[in-house]
Amino acid sequence: MPTPSAPLRLLFVEDDAAIVQGLQYALTQEGYAVTHAGSLAAARAALPAGFDLVRALTCCARQDGATPNSRPSF
Repeated sequence: MPTPSAPLRLLFVEDDAAIVQGLQYALTQEGYAVTHAGSLAAARAALPAGFDLVRALTCCARQDGATPNSRPSF
């Protein structure tokens, strides 16, 4: 578990905020610093802040609109 003085910083990339809300609440209660990015563009903009873990949930496979199962490039 992270210490209060140095919480682990997590970034969740998901276009459906309802999916992230429960995770964000539970992990924040455990001492993690959780950031939600609703798109790949928002995730790219947030990355310079630095994160210990980046988790892309369901939005990224369809993000480019051209390739159904394309992998995003951060």
